Amino acid sequence: MGFKGEFNFLYDNFSNGDEGKADFMVALFSSMVSEEKSDCSFFVDHKSKFYDNILSSDGKTFNKDHLRYFKRNLSVNSLDQFFKSRLPYSGDAQEQLAKHLGFDTENDFPDEDAIVDKVVEGFIATMQALLPSERTVREAVHEPSDAVKELDACIAAIPRPTPIPVPDAIDEEREHTYINALYDAYGDDAGHEINANNCGGEYAEDLSERRIDFFAAESIRCSIDELRSTQLDGQFDVLKSETWNGVKNTYRKVARDKSMNGYDRMLEVMDKASAVPVDAYILSNSKYWISNKIKQGVCHFLVNDKKMVWKQ
Repeated sequence: MGFKGEFNFLYDNFSNGDEGKADFMVALFSSMVSEEKSDCSFFVDHKSKFYDNILSSDGKTFNKDHLRYFKRNLSVNSLDQFFKSRLPYSGDAQEQLAKHLGFDTENDFPDEDAIVDKVVEGFIATMQALLPSERTVREAVHEPSDAVKELDACIAAIPRPTPIPVPDAIDEEREHTYINALYDAYGDDAGHEINANNCGGEYAEDLSERRIDFFAAESIRCSIDELRSTQLDGQFDVLKSETWNGVKNTYRKVARDKSMNGYDRMLEVMDKASAVPVDAYILSNSKYWISNKIKQGVCHFLVNDKKMVWKQ
């Protein structure tokens, strides 16, 4: 299909309202790299000229250094979120999109994740096809080793974790400690005792979200056990350790701050947890096995382990 055909296909299916093609191209390329590494000023400042040149040449005038920049800093998660946030809401539109992507919609209609995965895969392949086949010394040095490639391939082959639904009633065996810590945090903020009988409003909403996070992490713990892989033994403990090492300074700082209440301390630590890299956790290379919800859910495991308490 070539770059022009691929781009027009994406624009027709994922542009927002009256968004022009030049603006869509900027948004698309900006989504290819993570926010902390995103520096697309080389075409954002001249987007109209950039757009005209690239489309008229079917991508052949794309600066090869820029292509290599995208290749080195590619964030599949960021690109995945870009397309997922723009996925057509209409069932008919999604069906037409799925058919275009080669899915057999009559016998097995794909879910949104499968559609987005296919779109991301196709776009990345189109961009990679624009790169020259020869490698520079610099690229050879930065190319992953065979061992890393093998590990990435193994991780990609691992099935998605089995989600554990959040039960309506609190599971006393698994949830008692961190739930009570949350009640204490809410009460510290409200100025009176909060418990299961009077937890309402913002606190009830927050509690519901925290339980979702906890069971997201619990799903990971149980799914790792179900894989029965010696290479993954202890990986949930690694995830807990990585999370603790990332939030402990923040936790100790807010614990010493007597002007903060327990609810605010908890929110501060959760914000930090979302930003914590957990590179030693092998499965962090898979978007299905790590997320902000999972990392925040791990914080509740740390509370269960008595490493943290919100109300001082």
